[in-house]
Amino acid sequence: MTDGVLYYRNMGQALYISYDFGEQGTWQLQSGSMYPGFASGRIEGEIYNIFVSHSEDFGYTFISHAYNGFFGNYFESEIDNQSEIGYVLTYKSDVADSVFLLTSFDNFENLTLNNIFEFHWSDAIGLTRGTNSGEIYLFNHSRELLLFSNDYAETWINLNNFNFGDFYGLGIVGGRSDGELYIKCDYVNMMW
Repeated sequence: MTDGVLYYRNMGQALYISYDFGEQGTWQLQSGSMYPGFASGRIEGEIYNIFVSHSEDFGYTFISHAYNGFFGNYFESEIDNQSEIGYVLTYKSDVADSVFLLTSFDNFENLTLNNIFEFHWSDAIGLTRGTNSGEIYLFNHSRELLLFSNDYAETWINLNNFNFGDFYGLGIVGGRSDGELYIKCDYVNMMW
């Protein structure tokens, strides 16, 4: 939410921040031990270290969450546009055909099972919030399927089935305008 603030996590799990739109020489070490997925952009200074903790001071210090009700293995997480609401995708390696969506309405202190998707735990899945509170997108790259919910993940509609073919990676992120969504695909060809 603060103009010019960007975050970056390196391979060593360190969190860096720039207060000047990422200009060269403006990056400074903020914190260590960050998980690969983090979320921000909701209120000034707030950044989430997946669902296990969050910071309200641009990543200087982090407040731990209890995440009661969490089970299985972490897959993906996202925060809602409304404060204290969040989502976590999990899987169990011994249940190959199910991915579980947990929802929290108290800042990841408590999580409840919201949905079970008939996806394989090895599917490449991206999760991102929409522009309005309660909107969440789920993109299953392996099945080339885009799902959308506007009621805090209670019900889902299939927005689109894609035919991307083989590509190496994906990224999905909600935009700032109503209905805006971006999907990034890295295609592999010839010798990479």
